[in-house]
Order: sequence, then C-alpha cells, then structure tokens
Amino acid sequence: QTTGAATAREVAARNAADEMIKILKDNDDVETIDIALSGARPGLAPRRIDATPYLVQVRPGPTGREVVAEAYGDVFTVPLGDGVPRNLTNTSHAAERSGAWSPNGAWIAHASDQSGEYELELIRPDGSESRRLSQGSSGWWTGIWWHPESTHLAAANHMGELILFYIEHGTSTLLV
Repeated sequence: QTTGAATAREVAARNAADEMIKILKDNDDVETIDIALSGARPGLAPRRIDATPYLVQVRPGPTGREVVAEAYGDVFTVPLGDGVPRNLTNTSHAAERSGAWSPNGAWIAHASDQSGEYELELIRPDGSESRRLSQGSSGWWTGIWWHPESTHLAAANHMGELILFYIEHGTSTLLV
C-alpha cells in the first residue's frame, strides 16, 4: 500500500503486521523506519481472553469428560481436566445459545440468530460441518432435548410450542 508524500522516484509503504514504514529512495536504497501504532481504541485489537468465568448453560457431553457451554454469545466445548476449549461458532455478529450435545456425540444443537431470527442449528463438535434445522422462526428457543438414539430432538419455543426435528431428513413436526 502506497502512502504519504513521495517524489516520482520515492515510494513509501507501510506494513501493519511488522509496524514499519519502508521508503524506496531514488538511488534504490531502502530506508526502514520503525513505528508504533497504538490506535484510538487499542482494546478492540484481536486478543485471547479467558471465557471460563462467563460460561453459562453448561451441559455435559456424551462421555462425561467434556461439556458444551455458551460464553460471549458463542458455543464452546470445554474438556474437563486437560485439554483446550474450542469455540465452535466464533461469530462476533451473531449470538449462539443453548448448546445440547447429541448422545452419540456426533452433533451439538444450538440456537443462533445469525439469520436475524433465532434458528436451531447443528454443528459438529470439531466445527467441521454445520446446518440449520429450523426455517423462518420468530422469537427464541427455550429448551432443546435429544432423543437417546440421536435420531431426532425436541425443542420448545417461547410460544409454548414443542417441535420434533428429524436429524437425518431435516424435517420437523409440531407436537404441541
């Protein structure tokens, strides 16, 4: 990226990753000037934070050696003991809630407002695949319960409806 004033033979370039400016002089020499860019709001810079104190709606995984939880509007898997938590959804523009691990360990169901309304979605515990179960929901989901064989799940919404979702076919039936 070319920035700043330069003669016809001088070019100044800023490399934000290295925090330096390089100036190519007309005699082909390169002058490097180190810079520090603190910005007006350094607190907005990407950083790692410990979300453990903010975990809510913690539910056990199928083996009992891990949990699924939400923190900061994302869904996490957290091993009990050794291991590294995994942010499955990692979205700054959406809120994911109410994670529920399938008994066979293949899926985690959760509510997401990424579409603008809370929809039920499935995501693999390693984050490799996701898909939406509900379409055109309005409002929010108040509970998610898996069938013991992981073939379907029931979900309740704020209107008191109980809906059965068939995982393999992606269809649903209003129960109540």
